[in-house]
Amino acid sequence: MAKLATIAMIATVIGLGAQFPTQAMHDTQTEQLQPVPDWVYLWVQRSDQVADIWRGTVADRDWSQVGAIPGNVVDVISTTADPQLALALTDQAVYRSTDAGQTWEAVSGLPDWPTALTLSQQTAGLVYLGTLNSGAFRSADTGTTWAALTPVVNPETNTLPEVTAMTVQPQDDRIIFMATGYWLGTMERQFTPQGIFMSLDGGETWQMIHEAALDEPRVTALIPDLANPRAIQAAGEDGSHWYVFGDPTPADQWLPNDPAQPLVTRA
Repeated sequence: MAKLATIAMIATVIGLGAQFPTQAMHDTQTEQLQPVPDWVYLWVQRSDQVADIWRGTVADRDWSQVGAIPGNVVDVISTTADPQLALALTDQAVYRSTDAGQTWEAVSGLPDWPTALTLSQQTAGLVYLGTLNSGAFRSADTGTTWAALTPVVNPETNTLPEVTAMTVQPQDDRIIFMATGYWLGTMERQFTPQGIFMSLDGGETWQMIHEAALDEPRVTALIPDLANPRAIQAAGEDGSHWYVFGDPTPADQWLPNDPAQPLVTRA
């Protein structure tokens, strides 16, 4: 339980609104968590391609092992709108729990290979899904049915990008952020980041707030700013840099990542 206590302490430092998965690396397994207002979930990835799910609260650090999910877990999210609901994104599927992580079922009928997932903190059942080849989707019934959001098309290739990260502003369901990129090449495909987009109307229209440089890392996490609903923090997959986007004029700043000073959502 020492490792669980360590992660609970990290969560306490970050705060309940951080919305970013903190990672603790070990020789044989990886434990990760994403702080959320009610339940906090972390998982231990086993060598047999199954992840054990743990549930607790940051306040009392009282962790208990609940269910298990097949596959390599990428993220586990929950919402204040329905404390019993949790969704897990793996490298191949989406799983849903309606009993606070005790049991899990695969979400069937996904529109495409899932790559990003986020939950509304205000509206029960409202889910946004990013995919590999088909853009972004919205579900109002916890993933039973899906509706495509207005696509962001690459004008040069006339193709839809991969959505690598998504988040919803916790205080306003209409404000959505997503990071995208393209796989280019025929003999040897290479990922090329496109940028970060913001929607103020629930995905009907999009504004690019950051155009990525060719050498930028893939964005794997987006963190909303509670003090400025139209600002966002973004982390690259290598963990080496952060982007900070401002409002009302879209502007970004490239910041070196200091592991000793994690960025947090400002209350």
